[in-house]
Amino acid sequence: MRVLLIALCASLVSGFAAAEGEQTFGAHCARCHAPIEIKRRMLGDWLGRTAADLFSTTKQTMPGESPGSLSDDEYLAVVAYMLDLAGVNRPGDALSTTALTRISIIAQVRDEYQVSQRRI
Repeated sequence: MRVLLIALCASLVSGFAAAEGEQTFGAHCARCHAPIEIKRRMLGDWLGRTAADLFSTTKQTMPGESPGSLSDDEYLAVVAYMLDLAGVNRPGDALSTTALTRISIIAQVRDEYQVSQRRI
């Protein structure tokens, strides 16, 4: 019962970060980027990299008109949203810059790709 409660709370925290990221994405990113584009880029350009790489690059280059202008929490939420768009599994606990180093985009995406290829 206790493990189930912990898993449920972790899932809610994870979902909240992605929902907050969706709102931040809509306010600061959507005028230049569509969610489908982000998914395509994540599955192409970001294979073999970590979510920490994604966070760092996003913070240094986005939004295009004022890079680095969002808070770290806002960038974390946007990265959580982008990971969710691409179907990348991530820990259920609160996302942090430290946790991002443990999220490998290639491992997650390749597993999903291989599963989808087996169904064909």
